[in-house]
Amino acid sequence: MDIESLEKNIDIGMMKEQIFSMPNQIEQSFSIISKYSFNSFDMNYSNILICGMGGSAISGDFVKSILSNSISIPIVVNRSYYLPSFVSKKTLVIISSYSGNTEETISCFNSSLEVGCDIICISSGGYIQKVCNDNEILCIKIPKGYQPRAAIGYSLSLLLLSFNKIKLCPDSIIDNLKQTISTLREFIIHIDEYAPSMIDYAKTLKASFPIIYGSDSFGSAIAFRFRCQLAENSKILSSCFEFPEQNHNEIEGFVKSMDQDITIIWILNDIDHPQVKKRMNIVSDILNTKVKNQIKLSFNYSGRIESVFSAILYTDIISYYLAIISGIDPTPVDIIATLKKKM
Repeated sequence: MDIESLEKNIDIGMMKEQIFSMPNQIEQSFSIISKYSFNSFDMNYSNILICGMGGSAISGDFVKSILSNSISIPIVVNRSYYLPSFVSKKTLVIISSYSGNTEETISCFNSSLEVGCDIICISSGGYIQKVCNDNEILCIKIPKGYQPRAAIGYSLSLLLLSFNKIKLCPDSIIDNLKQTISTLREFIIHIDEYAPSMIDYAKTLKASFPIIYGSDSFGSAIAFRFRCQLAENSKILSSCFEFPEQNHNEIEGFVKSMDQDITIIWILNDIDHPQVKKRMNIVSDILNTKVKNQIKLSFNYSGRIESVFSAILYTDIISYYLAIISGIDPTPVDIIATLKKKM
């Protein structure tokens, strides 16, 4: 299969270029954040609420995972029209919308204004930018021209950098974020070495139904992101679940799975709890005769943020290759666009 020829004819929207811009997005985020002042934030919050949808919300899931061992207040990711009842003036609210026009996020933004919360917005413009200008609210501007799901380098980096400015994210994580830039660039430079195995994974997924598993400490957010990318880029349905919860319900669903072509993708990291690792290994052995294929993807780097971004990039590229070998331009999301027009 001549993948390069296929890419030239199919990747009309240049999704590969957007995916590979991830290290540049991280690097540019350091310049972007330097333009803003955070002096008005009191740094004494009871909780943090991150409001967003789709590609603009997933960064919140990653931040929650990355900061889980270094932050003393809860972080909640809110994918809704409504604010949770716990929100008060002691809540720091993050409004994340790439377009600046996401209906659900705007609803939460307006409610946050009514409560009188401290608010940080991350957007490329739109209605949210206008309201920020009118109300003197900090709005960190992301460059336009990306698919929201492909702007993860900006949205995740700017969240971490913003939290660092108000003493909610340790400098060690920011140092690892800088290190991640060269790690991702090195991977992209040598992509030809990795592409054959990723294309093989894509072929396997094309011929089966993917179920993606990750731990509650690392892989679950990656699994969810991968599921979303398979839907938006590759136009296929898949499933994801986290460990150890899987052991208490979903595992029984494999009793009759011999009748289906299922591929399990394991998202692994050394930081997973030893008992979770044991559970994953046991379940993998149990399911050997129940599913068609199992793929194990391990992401172990010097820091959690480096591992997270590497996992995002790797799985994004698999979803891209799956689109290409299926003859699908991975950029357009026509059904989503139709739904928005009808709304």
